Amino acid sequence: MIETNQIPIVASKVDTACYHCGELAMSPIISEELSFCCNGCKTVHAILKANNLEQYYDIKNAADVAKIPVNPAKENFLHMRDENFIREYAKVTSDGKMILDFYLEGIHCLACLWLIEKIPELVDGVISSRLNLESSRARFVLHPRCDISVLAGELNRLGYLPHAIKQDDEVEAFKKKEERDLLIRMGVAMACMGNIVLLSISIYAGAEGTLKTQFEWLSFFLLMPVILYCAVPFYANALSALKRKTISIDLPISIALIAGTIGGFINLLKGNGIIFFDSMASLVFLLFLGRYLLLKARQKGVNSSNLEYFNSFGSVKRANGEEVLAKFLKPQDVIILTKGDMVPVDGEILAGTALVNNSLLTGESVPINLFTGSLIFSGTQVMSGEVTVRVEKTGRGTRLGGILEEVDLARRMPAPMVTLADKWAQWFVIVVLLLAAAIMGYFAFAGNLTEGFLRALTLVIITCPCALALATPLALTSVIGKLAGQGVIIRSEEVIEKLSKANKIFLDKTGTLTYGKFQVVSFKPLRSFDNLSSIVYTLEKDAIHPIGVALVDYLKDARQLEITDWKEIPGFGVTGIIDGKSYQIKRHNNFLGLFEDGEVILEMELQDSLRKDSKVAIEKMRELKVRPYLLSGDSRSNVLETAKELEISSAHCYFEKKPEEKNKIVTEKAAIMVGDGANDALALSKASVGIAVKGSIDVSLKAADIYLTKPGVALVTLVLTEARKTLKVIHRNLIFSISYNFIGAGLAITGHLNPLWAAILMPLSSLTVLFSTIWGTGRAR
Repeated sequence: MIETNQIPIVASKVDTACYHCGELAMSPIISEELSFCCNGCKTVHAILKANNLEQYYDIKNAADVAKIPVNPAKENFLHMRDENFIREYAKVTSDGKMILDFYLEGIHCLACLWLIEKIPELVDGVISSRLNLESSRARFVLHPRCDISVLAGELNRLGYLPHAIKQDDEVEAFKKKEERDLLIRMGVAMACMGNIVLLSISIYAGAEGTLKTQFEWLSFFLLMPVILYCAVPFYANALSALKRKTISIDLPISIALIAGTIGGFINLLKGNGIIFFDSMASLVFLLFLGRYLLLKARQKGVNSSNLEYFNSFGSVKRANGEEVLAKFLKPQDVIILTKGDMVPVDGEILAGTALVNNSLLTGESVPINLFTGSLIFSGTQVMSGEVTVRVEKTGRGTRLGGILEEVDLARRMPAPMVTLADKWAQWFVIVVLLLAAAIMGYFAFAGNLTEGFLRALTLVIITCPCALALATPLALTSVIGKLAGQGVIIRSEEVIEKLSKANKIFLDKTGTLTYGKFQVVSFKPLRSFDNLSSIVYTLEKDAIHPIGVALVDYLKDARQLEITDWKEIPGFGVTGIIDGKSYQIKRHNNFLGLFEDGEVILEMELQDSLRKDSKVAIEKMRELKVRPYLLSGDSRSNVLETAKELEISSAHCYFEKKPEEKNKIVTEKAAIMVGDGANDALALSKASVGIAVKGSIDVSLKAADIYLTKPGVALVTLVLTEARKTLKVIHRNLIFSISYNFIGAGLAITGHLNPLWAAILMPLSSLTVLFSTIWGTGRAR
């Protein structure tokens, strides 16, 4: 039974608390007028001081200040202590830890990402936290005694309303709820704006006297719902950022709305001057319109997620013959799968037998036989036969779904260019606010405060860096979603940035450029042996390399012998003890040799054929200014023959290389590596970008940055092309955003722009970035 006793968030601090660790010092050690609980803390403090690292205490104290205890009862999260709630929503791991997913309302930017990942420092019992920025889904790993209500209360205090989730449809429900709230606020803002604009047109057309005053007061009352209800999210975001000592792009918007409304109200009371009400209402409506369209664009990117690609199986048949879309299947449904069907769920076979391709999950290319009682997994394919399957898990609950969910969560760290653009946006806000204050001061000193206020307000509105902050992440989200729809699984946004700048690519030969289906063309004994075939068969029977698979198929009629100490070492071949003698199959000159106690006794030659798309892909790489290299463990003659077919210079060929040597080469060259997720794992993990084109998906994604669900290198060229297109889109968006802000600032400062036009033009800049991204990445559907 899981205990849920509340753990206090901070220990009580008294005067004798240790200066270094904060624990109570019962017999304090005094040094330099500071108290320490032990000599260890005293020594660590001395080391930090000697190395000018005392800012550690500023960071630590800032975190401690943030640990303000929350009251779960007040926040209405006490139900999360209930064992039924924990049983329903928390997953318990084998080591007793709890995993809990929340959908967080109010997630907006990189600052949210940073803050959520600091939760373990703010709430006791939280081991780790990860946030998927696009889907607003956060995963927390908790100590068994962690009080979930305290965690939820802390999230709520930080401005993120948490909703516990366990199924994909729950995430969608919360998304729809948040989207519905946005649409309601936008609708109210639109209705009020429309009426205020109509009244303003009458005033601009020459309405005077009592009629003008009545129209102005009516405009003010119509503005109140916009300012006091619709615009509340802007204030909340700005205030939350200030509490975290950061600057949000909603800060200048909030300042403009409050200042414009107050300034307009003062002018209304005075009976003269500009009232700004139409500008404020238009600003709020157009901001909501822009953010709604951006939200839909982001959702389109997320919906083309990795899991969505594998769930696009179309329809399957229920046991009663009824057709149903695979994504609507539920646990306990019974379905029938036949030859050619992709398996959309995890389940148990109730009847029938089938030959199933399980290579996506295991990396094993040889299909396996499944029968009644066997488990069948999502992402596999029925090669022959027919089975009746009871659905046990769907979507993210499947084995494949769990792997892909980890990939989605791992993509939480933004690309460096996203972080840089976000920092630019924050500094730009600070500069704009200081400049607006300077303008106000200048005109106040000149005796024209009204003009100063008008120009400062216009400046703050027109230069809100929404487009600048969105230019990069929107393009990256869009292209990752597009590639996911093509079967390309990308582990992080940073990969796109690296791919767009790469100019060298190393390609493994076997199974990447070739089919990896070897044919034995020569089997030449060097000594007279009766059981050579059986020895080779026994050594290679359980091997995973394509050469081993080919030899086993070639010698399928041979008998298996007793073998001990069997090993398969990537780059070295297979070894084992048979009848007391040591045997090894490894590369020997231009042949494959069987060695007995170190002496070669058999030479074998195998040939592989080039994939049809390999030559076209290599030519495309050259067009993209990416130089192709061959990096293989195969023999010199085979590698050079392949290079000749692909018109790759022999100077760009590396052959007979072991995994460690491949690793060294790609590390020194800082290049892209394309290879087998298992056999080339070391090189893939050390390359600038590792692309796995073969092997089980979970093993591959532990080493590589990208996993291709289709064989060959055609998708490699697609990824390179899209990465370069995306970088161009990002550069175009950034140039437009920066140019727009500088031009707008110039017009505002010189008085050539008024608040109304600023309120119209500012949201349009974000929409321009949106349409530029859709057009540039081809995401319009």
